[in-house]
Amino acid sequence: MPMTRGAKTTYGERAMAMILNGLGFMDDRLYLFPKFLANKPVARILGKELHAEDFNDDALGRFLDAVHGYGENKLFSEIAFPIALKYKLLSKSAHFDTTTLTVYGEYEEEVFWSSKIRHIFKEVFI
Repeated sequence: MPMTRGAKTTYGERAMAMILNGLGFMDDRLYLFPKFLANKPVARILGKELHAEDFNDDALGRFLDAVHGYGENKLFSEIAFPIALKYKLLSKSAHFDTTTLTVYGEYEEEVFWSSKIRHIFKEVFI
């Protein structure tokens, strides 16, 4: 994902800081993020001279926009799959239950769904 000019932090540093925040089970708004980092040794954790103010809501918002533009699932897959392979976290087969479809909302008129059931079977080998 391309960086913006003049950024004080990389996307990787922003991701690490947001993961650190998530590990603390914090769910504060992005504008409060520098306050979360204020009492943390940011430079020691992230490995270079950074400050809590470098992780403001604008920087984090641009990072989240870039992740969305790149594709959240694509990014997660590119990170998680090599880790799963390296640490042998995958089994030889997998089963996914695709029989449930949850729908929320109100409809002006009653909707009748098709009574046809479609089964798809696929083996995954690694």
